[in-house]
Amino acid sequence: MQPGVGVVIEGPSGIGKTTALRKALEEVYPEDKGLQVRTLSARKPQDLSNIGTIHQWHNGIAIID
Repeated sequence: MQPGVGVVIEGPSGIGKTTALRKALEEVYPEDKGLQVRTLSARKPQDLSNIGTIHQWHNGIAIID
């Protein structure tokens, strides 16, 4: 809930980390239609450059998988 503060969620593949995070965001921001949530994957080459410069262009919440 503080800008610039990151949280790391670790666990085995397929255990539900991203799903748990999305459900938590729904709980914290139930009606916030303007909330900007961006999901990026380090496995996708097109997302890698965006991840490296995320602080320059993204406002809101970023999920990096």
